[in-house]
Amino acid sequence: MAKTLFISEEYLKTNSSIPLNLDNQYLRSFIIKAQEINIQKVLGSDLYNDIVSGVNNSDLTAAETTLLQDYIQSCLVEWATYTAFPHIHIRVMNIGIVKKDSDISDPIDLDELKFMRKQILEMAEFYSERMKDYLRENKNSFPNYLNPSDNLDTIKPDKSSQYTTGMYLPSLNTPDSDLDDDCCK
Repeated sequence: MAKTLFISEEYLKTNSSIPLNLDNQYLRSFIIKAQEINIQKVLGSDLYNDIVSGVNNSDLTAAETTLLQDYIQSCLVEWATYTAFPHIHIRVMNIGIVKKDSDISDPIDLDELKFMRKQILEMAEFYSERMKDYLRENKNSFPNYLNPSDNLDTIKPDKSSQYTTGMYLPSLNTPDSDLDDDCCK
């Protein structure tokens, strides 16, 4: 059975740093993984299945269309890129696991790959938070988000905020703080 994609392979390549000449079939599996894991985690399986059904039947509501076009697709681009990135750098081939190389470019090292993935992860988390904000703001339009079923195989929507950035802001009111108590009032 064919999987329903919320973005095409071309949409992913056009809206990310993934090269335009990369094989679409190769990217498809990363879109599916990112969609089924990361997008379904935010939406929950009930709303996720509603969106899949709406896309398949071309009967999305106005709120679902906005959710898909303005929030899910941007978010999915980042999660699919994050998922695909290590596999673009390192590939499993018939001769074993190899690092891609060419005559006119130098492959990046593992630290550079980690840095790039961290940047993409931060964008994916940002777009996930935007999607959660939209769902909270429009909760009456999404009853399956607000009240998911209690079936054993139901994935409940992740409504928590787990957005992380590279910035650390220490607490100002700690015993070890060198700041004057009156500085921030």
